[in-house]
Amino acid sequence: MSTRTERAAALRAEISGILAAALDGGDQIVVTSDARDLDKKPAGKYGIVLVAPGPRFTWPVGPGMTRLTWTVYVLAKPAPAIDIWEGVDLIFDALIAAGFPLDEAEPGDYQRPDDAGPMTGYVLTITDDYLNHL
Repeated sequence: MSTRTERAAALRAEISGILAAALDGGDQIVVTSDARDLDKKPAGKYGIVLVAPGPRFTWPVGPGMTRLTWTVYVLAKPAPAIDIWEGVDLIFDALIAAGFPLDEAEPGDYQRPDDAGPMTGYVLTITDDYLNHL
């Protein structure tokens, strides 16, 4: 496993830990890097967080540095339109309260790979300057 791959797993684990601590012990939230889980696991009370496993790379940042920009989808649980944002807002509140380094969030749907229709939510970007290991 490369160190960037390890960083993806660490990012997912960090988000999962923050949300577990803030939201009912984490049993009502799904945090995953595998889009196939979107159909296998119920969305839970708060929704689903999908951490895209591959970041965008930017060079040069500085000597030996690469900027990694991660995409994280915060997806609402299926619910009536008036209620779908409640869980998403609680996820944002938990991440902000924990000091998690969020860069940007914008409304956006995630198209599931099985063509089951889009899931409503937000697309987050998280920027991470990474020291290259040779």
